Amino acid sequence: MTHKFRRLAALSFSALVIFTAACSDESISAPSIGNARQTGYTVPADFVGPTNPAGPTSPAVDTGITIIKIKPTSSTTYSIGGGHKVQIAANSVCDPTKSTYGSTEWDKPCVTITTTLTVTVKSWVNPDGRPQVHFSPDLRFVPTKINTIWLNDKAASSNPLFHISWCETGKSTCKNEAMDDITVTTLYDKLNGNLFRRVKHFSGYTVTAD
Repeated sequence: MTHKFRRLAALSFSALVIFTAACSDESISAPSIGNARQTGYTVPADFVGPTNPAGPTSPAVDTGITIIKIKPTSSTTYSIGGGHKVQIAANSVCDPTKSTYGSTEWDKPCVTITTTLTVTVKSWVNPDGRPQVHFSPDLRFVPTKINTIWLNDKAASSNPLFHISWCETGKSTCKNEAMDDITVTTLYDKLNGNLFRRVKHFSGYTVTAD
């Protein structure tokens, strides 16, 4: 009896050790939302998109800051965090120190940059659970050039009710510009989980639903 009791006790102790180690490993490997805030950037209230009834409700989360350097004579695709990207055509960026900016200016000619331009891109998930990006400084592009933005949103990429909307700097609402200009209509890449569209200017963009 003594031998059996000792053997049972040993097995029980071993099981306890394994269980304790497993619990310890789980607590160590558990993901933390704090990892998404490592940049220390606080999402500005100005760029939180309008309420989206078709999207989930969740806290705004900052997912990163990306610095891109636009060379005037190069056609380049830039990754801007969160699986998002922009493609800038050569000789397409208006010089922000010499050109006008605003909703009445997109199709007007402009003087282009002649030296490399540094742009800061901030990307996060807004309270509706949708991706959002903001570019600084505000820029517009030569109207005869085609520049494109892709926003990664797997759920929205298969739903034609969603589109990429412009979020003007300093405004709390975002606008579907395709309502006035079909050349910037949102297209869908369900295979890769992206929405994409032509952009005539930079400030902010997000995914919204009608």
